[in-house]
Amino acid sequence: MFLDLANPAITFALVNLFGIAIVLVVIARRSIFAGKTFFMIAIVSTLWWLFVTIMELSSVGLENKVFWSKLAYISVCSVPLSWMFFLYDYSFGRAPAKNSKRYGLIGAIMVAIMVGSLTNSQHLLFYGQDTRLITDQAVPFVIYDHGPMILVFASVIYLALSGSVAVTTYAAIFSAQLYRPIFRVLLLVALIPVVGNIGYLLFDFTIFNFDPTPFLFTFSLALVTWLIFVTRALELDSIATEASFLNTSDAILAYDRQGRIAGSNTAAQVQFKDSLPAKGQKIPNGGPIWSYAHKHLNATASPAPGSIQLGDRHFDIRLVPLERPLHRGNPIMGWILYLRDTTDVLALTTDLQAESLRLQTIMKHNAAGICVIDKNSRVSYANPVFARVFGCDIQDILNTNFSESIWKLRVRTPDLTQGMRPSTYVKKYGHIVEGVKIEITRSDGQIRILTVTAAPLDDHGRVVISAYDITGQELASKALREAAQRAEAANNAKSQFLANMSHEIRTPLNGVLGMAEILSFSTLTSEQKRIVTTIQTSGELLLGIFNNVLDMAKMEAGQLSLRLDPMRPLDIAGRVNALFAEQAKANNLVFEVRAQGDGNEFRMADELKLIQILQNLVSNAIKFTSTGHVLVRIILEPDGGPLELTVQDSGIGMNDADLGRVFEAFQQADPSITRQYGGVGLGLSIVKSMVDLMGGEIEVMSHPGEGTTFLVQIPLSVVSSS
Repeated sequence: MFLDLANPAITFALVNLFGIAIVLVVIARRSIFAGKTFFMIAIVSTLWWLFVTIMELSSVGLENKVFWSKLAYISVCSVPLSWMFFLYDYSFGRAPAKNSKRYGLIGAIMVAIMVGSLTNSQHLLFYGQDTRLITDQAVPFVIYDHGPMILVFASVIYLALSGSVAVTTYAAIFSAQLYRPIFRVLLLVALIPVVGNIGYLLFDFTIFNFDPTPFLFTFSLALVTWLIFVTRALELDSIATEASFLNTSDAILAYDRQGRIAGSNTAAQVQFKDSLPAKGQKIPNGGPIWSYAHKHLNATASPAPGSIQLGDRHFDIRLVPLERPLHRGNPIMGWILYLRDTTDVLALTTDLQAESLRLQTIMKHNAAGICVIDKNSRVSYANPVFARVFGCDIQDILNTNFSESIWKLRVRTPDLTQGMRPSTYVKKYGHIVEGVKIEITRSDGQIRILTVTAAPLDDHGRVVISAYDITGQELASKALREAAQRAEAANNAKSQFLANMSHEIRTPLNGVLGMAEILSFSTLTSEQKRIVTTIQTSGELLLGIFNNVLDMAKMEAGQLSLRLDPMRPLDIAGRVNALFAEQAKANNLVFEVRAQGDGNEFRMADELKLIQILQNLVSNAIKFTSTGHVLVRIILEPDGGPLELTVQDSGIGMNDADLGRVFEAFQQADPSITRQYGGVGLGLSIVKSMVDLMGGEIEVMSHPGEGTTFLVQIPLSVVSSS
């Protein structure tokens, strides 16, 4: 087998082969553009197609020609597919990273074709047995008996070719105005192999009696390469440059040294409107813009930028020279004029300057000392208050390091920063710390206490610190604590004194009451019995007062505690009735004690204090009720519910002001009550303290002349059956 260069078909194929090889080299060295990989796959596949075409044309005998024809099928499918994928990727600007599945598809098809074609003799899917060699005008060529796989190939080819035309048609219609001319050219290029292949199949159009498709693809690829090489139309930097020129907000004009307009962008057309000359016409005279342009028409270098004002708008104006490739004399052949609207920038700059001044004023007069330290712990900013707190000048602080001994810092709240200084903690962990107390010793020897907040300022390791001098507050707090301690000590001494006095007075008083009781059993005259009764009544009243004073002293000293034992809460009903039934009868009052609930249920409670609560409430009710009734209800709610104690009377009642202070120690409605009914106003205060101690609640409801009702609820835990 040899290459017969006298055969025009072989020569034509070789020319195409070398031409497409040059295209491959050119494309490989160009900048990256969308779809470049598929474009190169199409070129390589076309090279292979041309190569096997040359080998088939040069072969002698049916078997050799069929062998090379089989190998051509690899390119028959891969070229249209990669061509379609290239046009799609370029049109939609897809990134190469998204193409892995399509690379796999092309590779899988090529492998399947290779295996299927080389095993054709076993299945005859590619060529049937009627494939034969004939000679026409001394040129041998093969008449192929195409198998069913040809239909598959045809479907793939025409699907890919149709996709190519569809993509470029869509792009030519709907793409941005900037790109439509490029896509219209690409649409024509995409139609070339389609039209050629249809002509081959329907009208027997051939090139040297051979399928024209590979040659037409070569022509299309060469045309696209020419576009890339000459116009750089597909390169991203070229597209970006043109897009920037057309879409920038700066007005741009290009004109030659004679002042003739060579081009303008959209912003210039909007800015100048009807005053913009048409392309090829000279720029007009008058106005700050055109005067600036005329002034520098014959300059030999780029002039200094300027600023102009048009109405209420401000603009920066500058010229960029267009230099000649070769020159003798003036190197400038034209100018590009840039006009940038800086009105908003100037307004923003003014606002920023005002804001900066405002912030400086705030920082200067802020009540807090504020400083900024850099990543090396050096102070880069400090306001006057910060310098005043540390007792030195700002210049003495700037550029000093917080780690230096001159600061004499000591962390007084190490739990917030693990013992580290706030700035060190923020740098290490990046968290804000607040309320860290720092003790400093100033250069004048004063010890000051500061509360410090530190926070990260930016990603460069800078930290902003604010410090308040709280030395005065700390001294005041210390004085308050000392005063509170003294007051507490005095209160404890008072409570101890009251307890001792109550005990010392109660002992002889019990002796007096005992003697009076013994004397009452002796033979006495009626006058003597009256005197003894008065002694007993007065002594019992005085003893009750002492007992209340002793309980109040215990409560103030925190010595009042509960003794919880199993008891049946409803049993206290009988004890209350026994204690007060005679007294109520003597006062002509209806007295009734009602118990409701399971009387056999045991709860954990302090029985003595429950009785003491009821004693105080019932005693008050009887004392302040001259006629009517006193009703006591003791209700034990089932299923672990609270114990409810209700004492209701029809006595003198209380107004809203009295209700507001009814539980305060040494308080009664008014002085006349003390004179009329006696007592010192401790009973209800003691009741409230005991109810609170038990975790309960007490409420009072009353109206003047309508009586009073006290409701007490106390939670009591259930005693287990075990």
